[in-house]
Amino acid sequence: MVQTAIIMKKRKVNVNSVLHRFKDHQLHEDLICKFAKEGDIIAGAVLDATGRSLGVTLMELAKRYEPEAFILTGMMTEAGARLIGPAQEILDRWARQKLGKCIKLLSNKLSPMNAAIIGTAVHVKEKHSVLKRQPMLQA
Repeated sequence: MVQTAIIMKKRKVNVNSVLHRFKDHQLHEDLICKFAKEGDIIAGAVLDATGRSLGVTLMELAKRYEPEAFILTGMMTEAGARLIGPAQEILDRWARQKLGKCIKLLSNKLSPMNAAIIGTAVHVKEKHSVLKRQPMLQA
């Protein structure tokens, strides 16, 4: 997201944007999200572009795993609809056409550490459950 902001700042020199007041090394995701919410043109365009990129990335994951939903956390959920909207749009268009269904984008309210621990626990439980359910070979 920061790299996108730096590129857009340089391309849109004549556009009135608060981001022009900051040096490249001073930009960070929270700042971009804040200014996008306040209506900054470049910051908003950065979130739109990042959202489209997120949508394409999730689409590629969906091709392989065919999930019912993706759970987003951290900066992605804090950025709100300006980021998630374009991602959901791309994902919906593809999923309806290829899978005949929509894939939900859900917000996670857990801290990233707790989410990682829970995700790992679920993965281990499912892996061991699958192994236990396999029929035994008889000689």
